Amino acid sequence: MSARRVVLRYFKALDTGDASVIPELFAPDCRIHRPELAEPLVGLEAVQRVVGLARQIYERFETTPLDLFEVDDAVILRLRHDAVHRGEWRTRLGTFDVAGKPVSWEALVLFRLRGDRIVEERVFRDELGMLLQVGAVEPV
Repeated sequence: MSARRVVLRYFKALDTGDASVIPELFAPDCRIHRPELAEPLVGLEAVQRVVGLARQIYERFETTPLDLFEVDDAVILRLRHDAVHRGEWRTRLGTFDVAGKPVSWEALVLFRLRGDRIVEERVFRDELGMLLQVGAVEPV
């Protein structure tokens, strides 16, 4: 499977909450770097939890790929997520009740693959913009 297809299949799994495909897409020693976490997630079970949590955190979650580039063992994807929160949102700035609030954000996600499995994912997104959008923080 091409690196492009692996990455796009991962986001389909994230959108549908299908954690069963994660062992086919990620290496057992994978590392996931996300802006809301102080430490990276490590291993298949951690990625499966992220996929499962998306359904608990959001009542609706949809990914739209915008740009995708493949270079050697790397895939760079610019995407947009559209979601509606179910309840509380835990961030590095605190926990906020955002139940029922829609949020959309763009992200840049860098993937490194070994063969046809993801070994590293790095997510870059505007967390402050997301907090402003749902009214968790007020602009000055």
